[in-house]
Amino acid sequence: LLPHAKRSLDKARKDIESVLPNYFQTFDASAETAAALQEEDCFALLCRFVAFVENTNFYESRNAARMALPVPVRLNLHQEEARVLHNLKSHIELLEAYRWHQISARRQEKSLQNLRDGGLPPEGLLVQIDFKENWHAQNKLSLTVFGASIIAPLRTGGHKEFYVLLVSEILDHDAQAANMMLNTILGVIKQHPLVDWTRIGTMWLVCDCGPHFRSYENAAHFLYTLVKTLKLQVHVLYLGEQHGKGACDRLFGWTNEWLTVYVQHSPVHGLPSLVDAYSRGAERMMREDPTGPKFLIKTFDPGEKRPSSRNTFQCPGFKITRTYSLSAKPSVYSSSGVSIRDNVFSDMSATEILSGWSIADFVTPLENEVWRRGYYDKPRAWESVGPQAGDVTELTRNKASVKKRRQLRVLRNEPTDSSSSSTSSSSFTSTASDA
Repeated sequence: LLPHAKRSLDKARKDIESVLPNYFQTFDASAETAAALQEEDCFALLCRFVAFVENTNFYESRNAARMALPVPVRLNLHQEEARVLHNLKSHIELLEAYRWHQISARRQEKSLQNLRDGGLPPEGLLVQIDFKENWHAQNKLSLTVFGASIIAPLRTGGHKEFYVLLVSEILDHDAQAANMMLNTILGVIKQHPLVDWTRIGTMWLVCDCGPHFRSYENAAHFLYTLVKTLKLQVHVLYLGEQHGKGACDRLFGWTNEWLTVYVQHSPVHGLPSLVDAYSRGAERMMREDPTGPKFLIKTFDPGEKRPSSRNTFQCPGFKITRTYSLSAKPSVYSSSGVSIRDNVFSDMSATEILSGWSIADFVTPLENEVWRRGYYDKPRAWESVGPQAGDVTELTRNKASVKKRRQLRVLRNEPTDSSSSSTSSSSFTSTASDA
């Protein structure tokens, strides 16, 4: 984007100077322009260039050299300025969007890294969650893998990192599935003998900006249900779009290596064998690094149908896609028992509490009532008995059909198609029979 914008800027300058050669004399003499030229990023120079052209055009009466030009030349200069401004402003809008995107991603990544590098308080719990790309077996069976990286306080003091993997047959990667899987993971950690759950007072929940995590249904669960149920303060940290990489992706990379080792001696045809592959790989890693993170492999089966009753967060004027940080805590001063803040970024703290919000109920539509599951749409080829002598199959029927067509051509004295491998094979068989 930047090189393209720089080329457009250079061309714009040449086009204007072709009409008025000393047009940028004041611009080049400016100290701000000299400073902008020293930056690797041409964004500041581009913005200053556009502002200069706009001001020069607007206050043309102050430019004696410009006013001395013939009227046709001045009109031509106006046209060049208008065309240049239209083109360069499009570049500025595009660059501003991408710069904001990068700044947002870096700010959130830095906030997360600060927590992982020792910024987590003694009573803090860090939970980062993500969906792995569906695992496929023989292009017929799909399984969902949901991962979590958790840093939790220990009974012996300090913190320990845990990795939890949930393997499930349901294929829905939506807000309801994410909420239910998060509940399962929190339950696993809460019951772990090494974790001192009673010490936990604040939870940082980290996830990407996908609609299965950043939605109003998720907000209702993260900011209200979890706070009311667990009696914890909850900070939600959303990572930037397309920048939600981290501990969960590291976990998913390990699972790929575990599978590579496992399939060398045993096939993976379904959920039990996939769980076995993950469990063996995790046990091997924990043996090789006893002081390293702990791995927990679980299955997730929510039943045939979805829970019909669901919640959504409603707040006038609040746009969840415009925030990367939300926080909520129990409050005796709020009628709902929970106070919520929109911090925008995790390194900021909102001074105002969200007001006018509510938790609304809605029902799962009937067409989505049943969970989608990965299943084999045809019999498993590796478990079925192969064709036996005398069986009529698709291949034998095709062969017989080709042979009959050739015999009809011979009776009609029609030329045979030697380009067909099936016909050639039939000719050989027929000749052998005649012999």
